[in-house]
Amino acid sequence: SIGNNAEVERIFTVEEVRQYGQLIGDNNPIHQQSSSDHSFPGVIVHGMLTASLFSSIFGTLIPGSIYRSQQLLFDAPVYCNERVVGRVEVTKIKDLRKGVLVTCDTLVIKHPIEQKQQNTSNNPVKGSNGKGVDNYLIKCVRGEATVWL
Repeated sequence: SIGNNAEVERIFTVEEVRQYGQLIGDNNPIHQQSSSDHSFPGVIVHGMLTASLFSSIFGTLIPGSIYRSQQLLFDAPVYCNERVVGRVEVTKIKDLRKGVLVTCDTLVIKHPIEQKQQNTSNNPVKGSNGKGVDNYLIKCVRGEATVWL
């Protein structure tokens, strides 16, 4: 039903990013540990690998679902060994002759690496740290997905 949501938590390792880059042929130095570019604080996870959390949620929670479309905006980088949370939330349901078409908002968020690096340009969203204390989370990837059930 509308408003239903699901989340998955993940940490991408340097080795996983290396393997993904090798598999898809993306040799951009920002995705490699040996990069001499020091403008970033670490190895950046490929955006599409980060966005694969949405497919993981749909495939795990709704086996047999078929991805129809995905719109993505990449707002902030995800670095290797950072804990991120992928989230989908149902926003629209359309009954079809055969099955149902479900539209979901999609979001990957993370906690700031350090409080001093927190930046409003990274589209922070209000969240809770589980102890009743609000803090800011950084939106890394956001968009909308359509899935056929």
